[in-house]
Amino acid sequence: MDINKVQKLNEMAMNLKRHNIVISKEDALGQAERIYGNENDFSKETVEMHTNEMDELRKEVRKLTIAMQHVVQDMQDMKQKSTQLEKELNDARVGMSARSARGEQRAVSGEREAAEEELRPKRDVSRPIDRNNVAPADVSVEKFFYFGDKR
Repeated sequence: MDINKVQKLNEMAMNLKRHNIVISKEDALGQAERIYGNENDFSKETVEMHTNEMDELRKEVRKLTIAMQHVVQDMQDMKQKSTQLEKELNDARVGMSARSARGEQRAVSGEREAAEEELRPKRDVSRPIDRNNVAPADVSVEKFFYFGDKR
């Protein structure tokens, strides 16, 4: 069935209904068929395909089938890779938790060392203690903030 003929028939039926010549859509289609003529009878028209067209369609279907198989294979590969990455991530998380457990043990021993350091005598604050040769006395709070009267 030719699409152009169907469109013309529908357009004519809508015009008939719009101008109130007919009441229902079925009547409009019947009137449009009578007006358009029996030589353009749409109900008896069949689709004819040539062998070349069928061969081309078969080739296209074959190409699409092969492309679909490639897409499915790619998706399976991606799923496999994502599963592998997930396993690696879980292994890394397990390794991190083991390291953090070791870090907690180190923190406990660090607290012990800090407690022992408090018992040791204090260092001289005028002597530089960091790599930029800045002493704690150089950056004391009293140098940066004024605590006197605000007159």
